[in-house]
Amino acid sequence: MAYEYVRLSTTEKVYSEKNLLQAQLDLISLIKRLENYKSIRSEELLLKISLKNKIEELKNLMALLEKLLPKTSFAEEKYPPKTKENKKERKKKLSLEEEVEEIRRKIAMLNQ
Repeated sequence: MAYEYVRLSTTEKVYSEKNLLQAQLDLISLIKRLENYKSIRSEELLLKISLKNKIEELKNLMALLEKLLPKTSFAEEKYPPKTKENKKERKKKLSLEEEVEEIRRKIAMLNQ
C-alpha cells in the first residue's frame, strides 16, 4: 500500500495543533465533570439511604408514641367546606379575565 503525504503550510499546522490541544482540554474538562458528577451521585445515594433509615426510625417512634398515648372518646368534628373562598377565587378569575380583555383592547388601539 502506498502512502501519500500532503504538505501543510505553517498557519494550517498551527491552526490544527491549536484545535487538537483545545479538544484535549475539553475532554479533560469533561472527564473532571464526570468524576465530580459520580462522586456527587454516590454522596446523594448515601444521604438518601440515611434519610430513609431516619424516616423509618421516626415512623417506629410515632407508632410507639401512638400506643402509649391515651385514647380519646370524642369524635372529630367535620366542618363544611368553605364556599366563600370559592366565590372569591371565581371573582379573582373574572377580574383576571377582565384585565386580559382590557390589555387586549389597549393593544388593539395601539395597532390602529
